[in-house]
Amino acid sequence: SLYSHYIRLSLFCQYDRGDYLAVNKYSEARRKANEKYNAKAYEEIKVRVYKGDKDTIKAHAESRGESLNGFINRAINETIERIINDGCNGLICVIL
Repeated sequence: SLYSHYIRLSLFCQYDRGDYLAVNKYSEARRKANEKYNAKAYEEIKVRVYKGDKDTIKAHAESRGESLNGFINRAINETIERIINDGCNGLICVIL
């Protein structure tokens, strides 16, 4: 899977005098190493959806036990595989 090696920086909240403060779980060196690896290993694609659709898509992904990114990657891969298997001879067909 394209998503299987994704490293996510996790944050946790610490309660301090009535305020929640986001605290990095990893050291600065680990954060930089993760950023360097991610820059080398991944590309980013920006996807625009209508207001409200993001929450709907995210809820659907979570209902399947997936992250939003994992769901989008799986949907893309399954769609490409289905198109190729439907007889496009390895070419991505444009369906109108």
